[in-house]
Amino acid sequence: MVKCVFIGYPDGVKGWKFYNPETRKVIISERADFDERYTFGGVLLNGPDGNAQEEDDTYEPGSLFGFNRDDEDKDDAPPAVQENPQPQPAGEEDPQPVPEDGDGDLERPGQPEEDINPQEPKVEELRADDLGNDRQSATPIPPSDDEMDDRPIAIRRPKRNANPPGEWWKVKPPTPNLGDEEQEEEANMAGGVEPTTWAEAMRSPDAEQWKQACLEEMNAHAENGTWTLTELPPGEKAIGSKWVFRVKRNADGSIDRFKARLVAKGYNQRPGFDYDETFAHTMRYASLRVVLALAAIDDLHLRSVDISYAFLNGDVDCTVYMSQPEGFRQGKLVCKLNKSIYGLKQSPRLWSEKLAEVMQLLGFKKTYSDPSLYIYDRDGIKVIVPVFVDDITLASKCTEALDKFVGELGTHFKLRDLGPTSYLLGIRIERETAERRIYLSQTQYIVNKLEEFGMTDCKPVGTPMLPGLKLSSSQSPQTVEEKAVMENIPYMNAVSSLLYLATMTRPDIAYAASVLARFNANPGMAH
Repeated sequence: MVKCVFIGYPDGVKGWKFYNPETRKVIISERADFDERYTFGGVLLNGPDGNAQEEDDTYEPGSLFGFNRDDEDKDDAPPAVQENPQPQPAGEEDPQPVPEDGDGDLERPGQPEEDINPQEPKVEELRADDLGNDRQSATPIPPSDDEMDDRPIAIRRPKRNANPPGEWWKVKPPTPNLGDEEQEEEANMAGGVEPTTWAEAMRSPDAEQWKQACLEEMNAHAENGTWTLTELPPGEKAIGSKWVFRVKRNADGSIDRFKARLVAKGYNQRPGFDYDETFAHTMRYASLRVVLALAAIDDLHLRSVDISYAFLNGDVDCTVYMSQPEGFRQGKLVCKLNKSIYGLKQSPRLWSEKLAEVMQLLGFKKTYSDPSLYIYDRDGIKVIVPVFVDDITLASKCTEALDKFVGELGTHFKLRDLGPTSYLLGIRIERETAERRIYLSQTQYIVNKLEEFGMTDCKPVGTPMLPGLKLSSSQSPQTVEEKAVMENIPYMNAVSSLLYLATMTRPDIAYAASVLARFNANPGMAH
């Protein structure tokens, strides 16, 4: 029996795809025992002596950026199985495959093809018979009582009938019976409701926290010289402004801080008058995965930096007038913007240009495949910097280089040094440095979505879709009454959440989510 990690479904062959962490190869099998008691990291197999197996040197993505692993004498691990392609039986219908890459068809439209293509692990198509020395029976022999505790549980998947979905969008998650300490913890996790207006924020139980957050935002604008109060010139038009309130949470869901952001109502801007160019590069998720893979393989240090009030650093390229923020108004004056501000259509572009200018001064160069990925390579020091708007991550073998660049970046922008990267873009990052492995998860995001759509009491299943399930446009609403019912269901919001999750950390649900996305325009109850 070989312990592997389930990663998806093969293309053109019935069965499952597994990753063998010992041989670092992908295998395909029709037979497997799934043990759902363990997390992803818990099912990785150690060597026969109890120690982690050495990795081979056949996969060196570090050479992409000139990284070289330490020279080590390593024995190639013998293959655990013999290659034996599984023929496809004639006359059977192939299941539609899951995209092997987490991106697949889920990439944002309009983005160029990826140029960062590290070598993929070798795929061996195997029969279930090859996973052991002897041919295994379709019906396993019951284990003895002494073996029962150590034997992985073989989960049988009976066929399920597709029942009409319940009204999950109307269901309020049940509140469990909690003790005093648990209730206090639950209140801390679920507290901090985000208001939508200034008046609502001042009436909320967290009014003092929101008021303090607004004061911090106004002080930042005053220090930055974002605007000058003046009278509105004749013939000019001021765009509106509003407050946006957010609760920043830690990886475990607890409240980190209350954040208030003053934004301009950019939808009131007029092209050619208030703005011209608006395009700004955004880091591709594939680039982030490549950097994290390099960090795992080459044992790079990861460090996160958050630029405070990033968009306020850009210089406006035209004259823009904005109304004063609610709660801080002085007479009938308006704000003439000297700096960029959140909400302006050109703000992302102005910030991107400003950051690129500073990174060039520090010796960094953009990569051709992703302009939001910067590389520093001088005097034997190499640093990789993926940038996602104002979230900056630095990867390097040299901690002194990381300290140096964080300090130099701090001379140009106000920033927060978040230390070693453990939480990035809503993704929890866990490392096993000794074994050179990185695990990505979005547990809190999933929990939040289950609560949002009232599905906290749903039962888990083994597959994202029922086998053989057929969905078509003929199941879409046909009458006015049916369409009226579906208008009150947040179908598109739910599907978009699943697509984001599939793109980031759950490629196993990519196919199911993409199938559901085909019916976003006119979904029915069957969808």
